[in-house]
Amino acid sequence: MIRKFSLDDLTIVIPFRQDSKRRYINLKYVIKYLKNNFDNLKIIIGEIDKKPKLKNYHGCDYVFLKTERDFVQKTKILNLLIHLAKTNIICSYDCDILLNPLDIVKSYNLIKFKQIDFALPYNRHIRSIRGKDTKRIFKEIRCGGKNPFFSTTSNFFKN
Repeated sequence: MIRKFSLDDLTIVIPFRQDSKRRYINLKYVIKYLKNNFDNLKIIIGEIDKKPKLKNYHGCDYVFLKTERDFVQKTKILNLLIHLAKTNIICSYDCDILLNPLDIVKSYNLIKFKQIDFALPYNRHIRSIRGKDTKRIFKEIRCGGKNPFFSTTSNFFKN
């Protein structure tokens, strides 16, 4: 059984530009991963591009920001997403990484109870999900099956 957390005062914002099919697949897996670890999660996807490419928002809120630039203006889309969030705590998340849910929960609680103002939930255990290993990584964590973050025998973060 997967242990799920409820972070009622958190919005996860994900800036997105579909520069490849792989990026969309990563976004889909990351959203599923987050929803499988957190109850009642609020997620806003912010797409920034010349025209909208994202067709399925996977149950998330969505906003499109038009730009004629060829490079991603991450700060611009993040500022818009943060402005749209209706919670007191915001997590900027990338669609190419997985963070340990326990680190997100710890950061959330420290901020919520005013022990800190800002957190980077990173404990040297982060997994990039770029390239050919994406399918293997998500098969290993099974996005709904046993979560490797709660297993002491998992090889998920071993190099």
